[in-house]
Amino acid sequence: DDVRKAELNGLRFGPHSVSHHILSKLDDETLKKEMIGAWQRVREECRNPSELFCYPSGKADEFDQRAIKIARDLGLIGALSAEEGFLEAGKFQKHPAYRFVIPRLPIPKDFATFKLYVSWLQHLRERAAQSPLQKFY
Repeated sequence: DDVRKAELNGLRFGPHSVSHHILSKLDDETLKKEMIGAWQRVREECRNPSELFCYPSGKADEFDQRAIKIARDLGLIGALSAEEGFLEAGKFQKHPAYRFVIPRLPIPKDFATFKLYVSWLQHLRERAAQSPLQKFY
């Protein structure tokens, strides 16, 4: 009921998994059940579900190519990791798998970190470092 109410206020919900297990540690059958079951449930409960999968823990070593393939086979348009980083639009065309390992920015805990993010200094710093997500694209 809370999800339906929130959806009426403009929020969208997408699949996350059924049981919140680390996907890379699951056997093939369990992995499929976790992802397919989550997508089916969200579609049953929501009027306009998001077509983005959100990996349960989201760290690059806690999902794998099998999860990416299942997300793609389900017709989802992409997936969110929990690895910190800026979305880089140019990578969508250059690396087709990038849309299934999208990084995210955490909400900064202090004003100094917030200033780094809004000034793009953090983005420049991160571009110099190799992302753990690069192994996927």
